[in-house]
Amino acid sequence: MLDFYRQRNHLAARVMASRADDATGVALTYAVDPGPWTAIRAQGVTLDGADERRLREAWQESVVDALLVDEARSIVTRAMSARGFVRARVDARLVQDGDTRVLAIEVEPGTVVQGTSIRVDMAEGADTAMASDLVEALTQRGLVERAVAEPDALVRASADYLRTVGYVDPKVRVSPPTFDGTRADVRVQVDPGVLLRLGRVRFAGMRGVPVADLEMSAALATGAPYEVSVLDAARDRLGDLYRRKGFARAAVSYRGDAEAAGLRDVVYEIGRAHV
Repeated sequence: MLDFYRQRNHLAARVMASRADDATGVALTYAVDPGPWTAIRAQGVTLDGADERRLREAWQESVVDALLVDEARSIVTRAMSARGFVRARVDARLVQDGDTRVLAIEVEPGTVVQGTSIRVDMAEGADTAMASDLVEALTQRGLVERAVAEPDALVRASADYLRTVGYVDPKVRVSPPTFDGTRADVRVQVDPGVLLRLGRVRFAGMRGVPVADLEMSAALATGAPYEVSVLDAARDRLGDLYRRKGFARAAVSYRGDAEAAGLRDVVYEIGRAHV
């Protein structure tokens, strides 16, 4: 029912269903509010099909005008950034045009930025080598070129990466970009916090393989950084070890355990995979 109205440009249509039981059976009632005719109009930019689809979906899902306007502005800003217009000014508002509710978007594209670079400044006393590792991680995720338009995504991804390599409570801040001709430069300030290290490594569940062999295969050293990628690799090696020993259905998982003095123990659980 909603699709019927939305395909006819009633993007704010709403349908409410209610149920009533009585001696004769069940009655289902649908209250339909088609809402006004709706339209999306843009000045200063030609929206492609994907951009317009995102705007239509945002309107369909929105229940508050202010949130729709914010989401529309964000969608178009990201689209302009993807085209190289990272300095574009985007305005969005809802206006009434007769019987039609219009999402009006105005864009001042500005000049094309042909490249973006990121500079990571580590807090005093932090491992400076981490700066280049972080830039590499952000580059692999495609966030460098989106840094101007999506600084919040840059903050979240940076903090997430630092947690995966063992830092407990990283703090990340992105400064406003600076521009030099057609290039943009973004500075990221990082205070990684406390580096969590690996404590004891224990094995639980199904055995059948000597602990010494498990320890050798896991190859984890007490005091090493508590890195998720390293723990994942150890899990995979343990699984391979069990399969080589003839345990074709062995399944290995792990969890963090007791934590003290900056050390976190890890327990590898060995069980049988469910088919």
